[in-house]
Amino acid sequence: MTINGDQISVILPVYNGATFIYQAIDSILAQSIQPMEIIVIDDGSTDDTASVVKRFGDQVHYYYQNNSGTSVSRNRGVQLARGDLLAFLDADDLWPSDKLEKQVAALRDDPALDLIWGNVIEFRGPGTPDSTAGRPVPGHHPGTMLIRRQAFSRIGEFSTTYQQVEVVEWMTRVLQAQINQHMLPDVLMYRRLHAANKGMSNPAAGRQYLQVLKKHLERTRTK
Repeated sequence: MTINGDQISVILPVYNGATFIYQAIDSILAQSIQPMEIIVIDDGSTDDTASVVKRFGDQVHYYYQNNSGTSVSRNRGVQLARGDLLAFLDADDLWPSDKLEKQVAALRDDPALDLIWGNVIEFRGPGTPDSTAGRPVPGHHPGTMLIRRQAFSRIGEFSTTYQQVEVVEWMTRVLQAQINQHMLPDVLMYRRLHAANKGMSNPAAGRQYLQVLKKHLERTRTK
């Protein structure tokens, strides 16, 4: 089966992201392989997010919902998506212009692959990364992945119970589902560091991480 950008849906959840979301969408539109659609789920923003997104006109599909959390936003985006391949980007992060091209090439080279990850560089500031940005690290983050819809369905939606560590919890189910995945050595996302980032310094995140780890270990032992 031929794989191209016409099969890719990009899902972008946002909450009060007016400061950065223009750059995020711009980095999607700058892709050397264009996706079939960009879906923005506005999770109850009270800033100028809507007006910023609407500058892109019909290049972006914009949906508003009451504030429900990142997991609900991502899940709704998946439900609305038409593509056979799913990609995600947070409103404060960026993609290099060849992100999708490299992942599509990997899927073409190995049709058995279900999920492609890539490396991440973290940076600070309102602009774009420069030569002083950090070193690349493997990124098990929604923003680096390209996943087949069938594989996502096998794993299941992002948990709405663990709002602080929903990605960690989802990753435990990726392992359980024995998804055929691969980590590319290329940088596929620039992650912006700022005061509003969710992180393990948050006490709630630490508690939820321990709960997720405990459940994962329990499921592993019962196999």
